[in-house]
Amino acid sequence: MYYPYLRGRQYELLALRELLEKKLISAEVLQPIVEPIKETMIFKKTVNSYYDSEYPLYTVIDPQVGEFVLHAKDHPILDRKDVYNAVLMEETEENLAKLLPVLSEGRKVLPIYRKSDDLIKSGLIPAQVNLNLVNDGTRFKRFFSQKKQRVGILRDVFTKQRRNVDYAQHTDEFFSDDHLYYHDDGYSAFSDYSIIGESYINGGFAPVAVAIHIVYFDAENNLRIKHFVSDTNDDIYDPAGKFKEALEKLVAWARDIEDKNDSEALHEFQELLAKARYPGLGVVKKLSLMHHLEIMSKFLKNNGE
Repeated sequence: MYYPYLRGRQYELLALRELLEKKLISAEVLQPIVEPIKETMIFKKTVNSYYDSEYPLYTVIDPQVGEFVLHAKDHPILDRKDVYNAVLMEETEENLAKLLPVLSEGRKVLPIYRKSDDLIKSGLIPAQVNLNLVNDGTRFKRFFSQKKQRVGILRDVFTKQRRNVDYAQHTDEFFSDDHLYYHDDGYSAFSDYSIIGESYINGGFAPVAVAIHIVYFDAENNLRIKHFVSDTNDDIYDPAGKFKEALEKLVAWARDIEDKNDSEALHEFQELLAKARYPGLGVVKKLSLMHHLEIMSKFLKNNGE
């Protein structure tokens, strides 16, 4: 089972909604986690569309970044009894204790442990935990194996560069093989931050280069990532022209891909080039994210996960 960890940025939420609406992901093998950063209509609609369709989506009820740092009792979707909750265990014991009235109402809970010290607080979480999500480490596995509890691995597998133009020096690189070996490593599930990465930056700026990040399965079914980077990178002007340069490289590569790497998002990229349309960088990130989640869902389902 794959639990992609996303923030509540607009393009990430729109990616999740479109994947659901177009039936491009399967709940049997993929259940997203969203850490909200702002209370927006898109966030509410995305969450409710998943719950209304009975497709599991975990929302972090003690977010640590952005403007959505709310106490659990004020969370706008917690009036729903069918909500799936994720809890960041790096919170203080006092705040976690305040979550108990909400979490003790028979709701499904997914604790997320990033540091070994967070295990001290694990006794605050009620019994209806199906899975514990942890950063890699033998202490985590040892702790939960003694309690006979299921454990999933959480990693940041995206190698983030300081500038988009720097990806031109690493156009094709290893991304992840957790989907192949997480069972062998003693885990029941795996999770990552997709092509976004764990680091959170509030706001953005006009980039000198445009980079499109596309993951793909190689011949051994390892996940690799290609970075298609613009060539005209002397200043911040003409983002549409830069996008066209990067997009031409992506479309040329996609002509010969195998079925396992094909996706609805790649077809949309091809259509953008055919129509000479620049949709904005948010849409570019949305399509790259959709592509990753679609081919991962398809791979896991086809391989009996």
